[in-house]
Amino acid sequence: MKLKALIHPAEEGGYWAEVPALPGCVSEGDTFEETLANIREAMEGWLDVAAERLPVEKDRDPMPHQFVSEEEAADFWDTHSLADYEDFLEPVDVEVDLRKRHFEIEVDERTFQDLVVRAKETHVPVRDLVNRILNRGLVSDLA
Repeated sequence: MKLKALIHPAEEGGYWAEVPALPGCVSEGDTFEETLANIREAMEGWLDVAAERLPVEKDRDPMPHQFVSEEEAADFWDTHSLADYEDFLEPVDVEVDLRKRHFEIEVDERTFQDLVVRAKETHVPVRDLVNRILNRGLVSDLA
């Protein structure tokens, strides 16, 4: 069984990670690589604690070899605990392609205030207004 770890850029810098299939399994790091190592360690710890809490002999439903649909998988995991099926888990390699979509550009306070006023006048978010202005300026500079 494979577990998905989600790694997100943190607002304060660095990254944070979560494993949706393991409630409460989260970690963070200053770099992507550190965060990846930390979340792997957190996953191991989560699974170790879950294994310690398992009764020695526990009846469980057989693990399906394959789910026909995502809905079937969701129905199964809504009624079963992953901790009961730890012996089905396998290590996985994780590849993530982070694409930054947020850029910061410093502007003086007066320019920002003018942008806010113009955005309110035109009923457009400031970020959209800035993008329009920059695009127009770039097009005219390239022409």
